Amino acid sequence: MKKLFLSAAAVLSVGLLAGCGVQGNEGSQSALAQSIVQEQNGQTSQDSVSAQSSRDTAQATPTSDASSQADTVQSGDIGEAQATAIALADAGLSEEDVLYLRAHLDRDDGFIYYDVDFASAEGVEYDYEIQASDGAVLKAERDRDDDSRKYQNTPEGSNTASSASAAISFEEAKNMALGRVSGASEQNLEMELEHEDSILQYEGEIHYGGMEYEFEINAETGEFIKWHEDHD
Repeated sequence: MKKLFLSAAAVLSVGLLAGCGVQGNEGSQSALAQSIVQEQNGQTSQDSVSAQSSRDTAQATPTSDASSQADTVQSGDIGEAQATAIALADAGLSEEDVLYLRAHLDRDDGFIYYDVDFASAEGVEYDYEIQASDGAVLKAERDRDDDSRKYQNTPEGSNTASSASAAISFEEAKNMALGRVSGASEQNLEMELEHEDSILQYEGEIHYGGMEYEFEINAETGEFIKWHEDHD
């Protein structure tokens, strides 16, 4: 009888222990499930923040692009060649009609413009300011120079007697000067033959590429007496 009682007690103890184990496992499983749910909720929240940030960035980008495009439009430049063509057309001349032609980009009081200068064979000097953004003529001035001889880039433009006595011809002196400025042509050159301190010499200027070149060439030896470069 006593053995039977002990056996029943052992069975009951095992059952109670098993029940506690099941409850413990269920509790652990419940805690794990809650942890997983919390992590998922946290990840969802982070994803929402990331998605919102991406939308904000996407919305800001077009505004930046539009601003960049506007800056490009405002900083437009018709170019030196177009500005020169506009000035010549306004004066009713072509490049073949002028004795010299120079142009450079300039700025004044917030306006960016091209300063274009040239002279006709009749001795009329032209001074233009052409707006760089749209080609509008900001200034157009003309002045007659009675001493048009200094613009005549031919031997006839110099003193005939002196030119005849010079060892270096007008054409040779012209080529020597232009040879020092790559890309420059006769239209960028002003030159004349002069007596200076009993020396017969060619004096002139070349205006090209935003630079001014001043020179003096000994008409007897072909030696450069002076060569000076400066921004035009």
